[in-house]
Amino acid sequence: MAAAFLAIAGACQAGDAIIAPRTLYGGTLELFSDLERMGISIRLVDEVTAEALEGELDDSVRLVFAETISNPRLSVLDTPATAAWCHEHGLALVVDNTLASPALARPLELGADVVVESVSKQISGSGTVIGGVICDGGKFRWDPARFPALAPWQKFGPFAFMAGLRKSLFKDMGACMAPTTAFLCCVGLETLSLRMERACANALELARWLDESGLVSDVGYLGLASNPWHGLAERQFDGRYGALLTFRAGSRERAFQFLNRVRVALLASNIGDVRTLVLHPASTIFLEVDKADRERAGIFEDTVGVSVGIEDIRDLISDFNQALSWVPPASTRKERRAMAKIDNAALKKGGFMAQKQKGFYSLRLHITGGHLEARQLVGISKVADEFGHGYIHLTSRQAIEIPFINVEDAEKVKALLAEYGVEPGCCGARVRTVTACQGSAICPSGNIDSYRVATMLDERYFGRDLPGKFKFGVTGCQNNCLKAEENDMGVKGGRKVTWMSDTCIHCGICSKVCAPGAITDDGERITVDAEKCVACGKCSQKCPVGSWDYQTVYNLTFGGLFGNHITRGRKILPPVESDEQLLAVADATIQWYDDHAVPGDRFKFCLDREGWESFVPVVQKAYDEAAPEGCPKAASVTPEPAQEA
Repeated sequence: MAAAFLAIAGACQAGDAIIAPRTLYGGTLELFSDLERMGISIRLVDEVTAEALEGELDDSVRLVFAETISNPRLSVLDTPATAAWCHEHGLALVVDNTLASPALARPLELGADVVVESVSKQISGSGTVIGGVICDGGKFRWDPARFPALAPWQKFGPFAFMAGLRKSLFKDMGACMAPTTAFLCCVGLETLSLRMERACANALELARWLDESGLVSDVGYLGLASNPWHGLAERQFDGRYGALLTFRAGSRERAFQFLNRVRVALLASNIGDVRTLVLHPASTIFLEVDKADRERAGIFEDTVGVSVGIEDIRDLISDFNQALSWVPPASTRKERRAMAKIDNAALKKGGFMAQKQKGFYSLRLHITGGHLEARQLVGISKVADEFGHGYIHLTSRQAIEIPFINVEDAEKVKALLAEYGVEPGCCGARVRTVTACQGSAICPSGNIDSYRVATMLDERYFGRDLPGKFKFGVTGCQNNCLKAEENDMGVKGGRKVTWMSDTCIHCGICSKVCAPGAITDDGERITVDAEKCVACGKCSQKCPVGSWDYQTVYNLTFGGLFGNHITRGRKILPPVESDEQLLAVADATIQWYDDHAVPGDRFKFCLDREGWESFVPVVQKAYDEAAPEGCPKAASVTPEPAQEA
């Protein structure tokens, strides 16, 4: 845009006018709004013809601005005829040659006076730079009476325009291309001809396929004989027709469904790349343009723009075919009513979460404790490739989600996953997949086999319907990698330790590694302050002579929450000493929640509303009834207060 701005502002001043077609690139039309605020009048015509230009001509007009090929309407400028008309009336012809590039058209040789090019497009070719260039033909007579903005530089004759830019606007605005940008453009120029040859050939073949496929309508490409500008393009571009094409998908929804479905092509608001790019012009480059002006430029709500790259054309056609073939035609009112009856609640229960894109769901998988086998990953990869967009998402809850699953493919997806031992997860108001760290099976700090415990809980509770969602989190030690306390019920592995004096050498290691300071060593006897001990197990893990006997225990927390109201759960029980006791407490917790919560209630909010004094006795009773011999009574622990994280 800087090049286009300088080309116009360099020749014009407040009170001057220019004539341009309505079919220009949306960004240029937005630039015109800025120029009008500066006092330069813009007069738009539907087509650049002598008749249309004559209708806007008066003494204030200084130049005509047009594109060699308009983006994205793909109309073609008759450059020789337009240049002849301009020169007859003492006007300059400024041409934006971005879409054609120097490989297809040399407007200066066809009569244009000034050419601007965006080097961000075909010239660099890889979307790596932002920049533009201005080329002055050096032949136009910049009459100071007609171009008072250039009067100070009239001594330079036909070079007055470029001299004025260099000595005023260009210098004053600091519009200097960075050396790295210039280097990348020079590298791009070395392959421009070859790239354009391949891109034009691909675009012609893709346009022909689209035109004959019956999947879309109104395919716009200069290489098609049916195109109104085909003959003019053939004469001016030596049998090549550019890399840009358009088509109409039938509806805005179908256009977006296509854009979300392509795999080889990239969704990007750009053109002129070695990669094929697709976009929705009405919501991107023409977003700020009035709807009526958009449609005059050939841009409708269902228009899709395609900048064709240099990939294998067979891959491109295959990609477009799969992206278009499955897209349903514009639905009737009856069909829309039927679609509205899709049971999203049932889908959510089965792990399918509705996306913002209509008709698509992100499938959350059932991955207990974050544990997956390699063969399961193979199956997940196949589903993502065949039914999604070829990628997966790892959530903070150790889940894998496969986005962009069409609801019509749900059963096929589940069947393919089942072949590899993978199950859909669940969402909504029910017990979610249990999360866990790797625990003692892998981690040296682990006190419990977290995955085993997670599997035990998952098999017992996963998917159980409740008033709201409920989450278990299992972590193996006090390091708390999984933040167990931020779950509705957190399980943290610990060790109930006993000092054995007969082997102790009083090295002092145990007291040094005890972060809470619960261990005291006077050189003859070691004592443990039960009130300070958090059952982290570090003393038994680090003791070099094995002077600590221990029993594995579970430290439990209740009412944790993360999200908008992060809350650490409360410790209200002594350490749990067996699996049976753990399950008894979990049973009591789940049942109390089910009995007391209202629909949509989270466990924490239910506890706050009903009162902890209602809940604590229930789990204390379950704890005591399932307690192994010698286990302390539940009431021996004073419940911690709730803490906002």
